[in-house]
Amino acid sequence: MTFFIVWEAYTRDWQLMQKGSRFMSTDDPDIIDVDLADYVADMAKALGIEEKYLVITSVQSLGFLN
Repeated sequence: MTFFIVWEAYTRDWQLMQKGSRFMSTDDPDIIDVDLADYVADMAKALGIEEKYLVITSVQSLGFLN
C-alpha cells in the first residue's frame, strides 16, 4: 500500500525550518507506524536535528496506487 506523508522540521525553539512530503510504500500497512518511526529517525539525522523536532503532520492512504 502507498501512503502520502507530509512532515515539518523545527529548530530547537520550535521555529519552522523546513517542510516536505514523500510517497511511502509498505507491504504491511498495519505497521506503517514502524516505517514512519524509521523515516523520522533517518530524516532527523539527515537534517541534523533531534527526532522530536521532525513532525509528521499528515498520512494519507493512496490505496489506488497499489
